[in-house]
Amino acid sequence: MSLPEVTAIVPTLDRPQWLERSLAALAQASPGFAEVWVADQSAGEQGRTLCERFGARWLHLDRRGISRARNAAHAHVRTEWIAYPDDDAEVARDLIERLAAVLARRPEAAFVQARVVFPDQRPMQPGMDGRARALERPAETLRTTVSPGLFVRREWVDGVGGFDERFGVGAEFPSGEESDLLFRILAAGGRGAYEPALRVSHPDPFAIRDEAACRRRMSEYGVGLGALLAKHAERESAGEFRKLHARLLRRALLGFGLMAATGRGARARRYLAAWRGRREGWRRWRSHGPALEPVAGTTS
Repeated sequence: MSLPEVTAIVPTLDRPQWLERSLAALAQASPGFAEVWVADQSAGEQGRTLCERFGARWLHLDRRGISRARNAAHAHVRTEWIAYPDDDAEVARDLIERLAAVLARRPEAAFVQARVVFPDQRPMQPGMDGRARALERPAETLRTTVSPGLFVRREWVDGVGGFDERFGVGAEFPSGEESDLLFRILAAGGRGAYEPALRVSHPDPFAIRDEAACRRRMSEYGVGLGALLAKHAERESAGEFRKLHARLLRRALLGFGLMAATGRGARARRYLAAWRGRREGWRRWRSHGPALEPVAGTTS
């Protein structure tokens, strides 16, 4: 079984305490990653020191945005595969070995998604169950993929123009950047695979925020998701994305109603924030998203 050569791209911004753990896990992977690039948007040089300690490559960027960081590091990648772990994700030691086993079964895969779990072993995405399967449709891909456990063939990233820098943390639409990339790959004929034997751990983003911050994050996620679906509703398969947006709006309202009816006010307000964000993101994209100036390395 041949081992794939994989480069990890890790964007970071002023979180050296998380980055240290992430780089330690990447350095301990066996077989190892061919290279690890840290796209650092922090003000200081703590990232450089950590990169020197763990054998990673340091790329300092003055402008912020997670998609911008990934595109900037992509220019340095020479391997067939790219991984996109967050700076607070910790990969399993055997990740590359298990990826090789997946590719032996699915040599045609354009992307492979690992199972990403929180410290209590809850999956990060609702589709991350114990069943390995192909990912061929946008709805299933959306509910099963997230960047900390995502591997993509470099040729496919190149082929669709990289990450759209209008999406992701630090951008106009602050989420959905990896889903946008994968939707474009699917539209171009690529297919993916979900493999729960590949494991990545990630802190629960809502467990490390106060309630007001949780609501803001739900709203931001919603804005990105709404804009993502509005963008892809402009394609020939518009109906699929319109229906998906309507379904996700209903799901947020149902969650709000259930939480409110059972006395869980804080959770109800989170669902309401998500609903409002999803509506706002769709409206904002439809009103001016396509007119935003695309930057180098993106597609509209």
